[in-house]
Amino acid sequence: MLKAIVFIVVIWILTFGILVLPARPVGRWMVRLSKGPISTLLDIVLCVVRACNVVAIGWITLVFWRPDFFPHVISDPTGFGKIFAAVLLFVPSFLAFLMGYLRARKMVEAQ
Repeated sequence: MLKAIVFIVVIWILTFGILVLPARPVGRWMVRLSKGPISTLLDIVLCVVRACNVVAIGWITLVFWRPDFFPHVISDPTGFGKIFAAVLLFVPSFLAFLMGYLRARKMVEAQ
């Protein structure tokens, strides 16, 4: 059990670390287009959509890669592998995109 939790935390840290740098220019792009409270809500929804894109790309990669340490991706009639991959990739990618957006918004408000 502890080994699985450590594996999930390591994957979250790696994914967050990989996505934090590309999230900054994406955040600047979103802040440049926003003009009010409705657009702020839409920007957060856009962070969710971008995180879902990361999940889809990760899932497609796992399906074609077929790793031995993730056997339920190869043959999974219940769909647990999709849910597991979604949780594994969605949380850090959403946090990275949200932090990039909030950092860019803070920089714009300071100017």
